[in-house]
Amino acid sequence: MTSPNPETARTDVLEIIGQSVFHAMGLLESLQEETSALESQDPEALMLAVDAKQASVDALRKLEDRRLNLCRAAGFDNGPFQMEELAAWCDEDRAILDRWDHLMEVAADCNARNLTNGAIVRTRQQHIETSLTVLRGDDTETHTYHRDGTSNERQQHALAKA
Repeated sequence: MTSPNPETARTDVLEIIGQSVFHAMGLLESLQEETSALESQDPEALMLAVDAKQASVDALRKLEDRRLNLCRAAGFDNGPFQMEELAAWCDEDRAILDRWDHLMEVAADCNARNLTNGAIVRTRQQHIETSLTVLRGDDTETHTYHRDGTSNERQQHALAKA
């Protein structure tokens, strides 16, 4: 790839970021649909949300590869200041940085929603594992320890846990 001039690089990176925001918003919507499907325990809606989420992630990965290639071609190595350096070179009106900041905000929202969904899945998994333990008749006694190493055994009725 030949080194782009500042005007071309600016136009290209703005297009890439714009498409990235579009797909990141789609990802956020898919994650919200995933949350609803997890809460309502709707497997069909969950599969649709997961498929849509994967399509958004795939599109975002391709766009990120394009952005990284463009930055490298312009002489900006990958790193935490890559976009600031690129913007200093070709973005007099801060359009790149403003759109980049917006993309980072949407990405943070996606991350938070994804963590929430993961917590829902882990909670359900723990509940299922506890229920299976009770149904198998295994020991459900919980053993925990204080900071000083002394035991804090809690006796609970097994069926109450299930």
